[in-house]
Amino acid sequence: MSAEWTITGLTYDREKAERTLDNNNRQASCSVLFSAQCASFNYFMASEVNLSMEGPLIWEKSPRSFIDVEEKEAPEGRNERSIVASALSGLEVLRLLNTEAYVRLSRMEIADNKEDQLRYLEKFGLIKKSGSAYELPLFSAYLLARNLSDFNQLAKKRVRIVSYGGNDNLSPAICDIEFKEGIVEAFPSVFKEVVRLIPRHEKIDSGSGRRLIEFSIPQAVIREVLSNAFAHQDLSSEEDGIVIEIFKNRVEITNSGKPVLDQLHFLDGAPTIKNKRVFTEMKNLGLVDGQGYGWRKIVKELESRSLPAPEIKIRKNSITVTIWFEKPLKLLSLDQRNWTVYLHTVLRYLLNEPANNASLRQRLNLPESKSSTVSKLFRQAAEGGLVKPFDKHSSNKTKKYLPAWSQASSRIPVKTKDYDKLKLEEEKTNNSQNSLSNKAFIGQEDDQLIQKARQRLKELGI
Repeated sequence: MSAEWTITGLTYDREKAERTLDNNNRQASCSVLFSAQCASFNYFMASEVNLSMEGPLIWEKSPRSFIDVEEKEAPEGRNERSIVASALSGLEVLRLLNTEAYVRLSRMEIADNKEDQLRYLEKFGLIKKSGSAYELPLFSAYLLARNLSDFNQLAKKRVRIVSYGGNDNLSPAICDIEFKEGIVEAFPSVFKEVVRLIPRHEKIDSGSGRRLIEFSIPQAVIREVLSNAFAHQDLSSEEDGIVIEIFKNRVEITNSGKPVLDQLHFLDGAPTIKNKRVFTEMKNLGLVDGQGYGWRKIVKELESRSLPAPEIKIRKNSITVTIWFEKPLKLLSLDQRNWTVYLHTVLRYLLNEPANNASLRQRLNLPESKSSTVSKLFRQAAEGGLVKPFDKHSSNKTKKYLPAWSQASSRIPVKTKDYDKLKLEEEKTNNSQNSLSNKAFIGQEDDQLIQKARQRLKELGI
């Protein structure tokens, strides 16, 4: 029986928990939550057993929406580890799977000997030995298939790219291509084709005077959105695979299934993986960075070019991400303007920098004469419940903003007159409200810090 830890009625499995420890920080994070329906939580839990270092471990989950992917039951025979082909000979395995592309991307030196290739695939769990025959898991077929149609459960998961001559799908289709291969072959080909089809223009480099080609969308953005679509494909559904539609003014990438995080927390949410084996192999092959910060990169890249914020539409069985080539501020709806302000505020918050009138003007490429317009954008986003002012009594031009869900306003290092006093008051309030952060979890070093904090409070007359 695996050891369990309990915190306010929620149960964790210690063996399945993914712990990240920092020698300079006694806190650890646990991302596996058993059958708990909650939007957010922020509690502490200590072990009775010392697992990794001296002194008790403190477990904390920061307040953000959380969905336990592993506990969701996929239809029978439709999870990534289910077997999609069995009783295969070695030659049949090599005929179905593109081992050459896998070896090329993994940069492993393997002899052309068929037996060596099969042993390599078996060693890394990409195929299973069953007696004298082999079995193929679903994730392996999705990664390595020469033709997804060879597997009934993956026949609809092909990638389709359609390029239109106008701004809607009623316009004539200029290009319509399908990619029948698994990820290792399809991902590089799809990326190259999308880059080929999106508009580009010449730009003169101010330093050298050379002509440079600039794409309407940064290639890093295309790569991140595509890698998300491949890695988070809903393999349990019978819906179509990834559909990429390229219009004159935008690119839309539609993927089956729903996201595993609330879209409000795409930037700050803890990395949550829908298909663990698919993601792991993509990381090993260099197709994803594996850090879980893809959406931060997307937003940061678009902001650096003053391009419109990415739009996210979640439907019953799919999610669509839209990246615009250009869209003037005056053409954005109220929801789109609020979403732009929200993403900018979250990004600045995560970078420990305040979002303010100047930063949003720079993001939107607006002159200082448009300060009143920018202040209005912040006010509308605040009224929409997406952001909140950090310093309510400042003028509109100097006021700083935080995401509405943020709890620790002192995260933003702004040195106001009463900054230290306000920070200590907040710490004192948090400590008094947290009944679990008591002496049972306090070591000698922590006690010294508390004594120093008390002395500072006393000096400030609090």
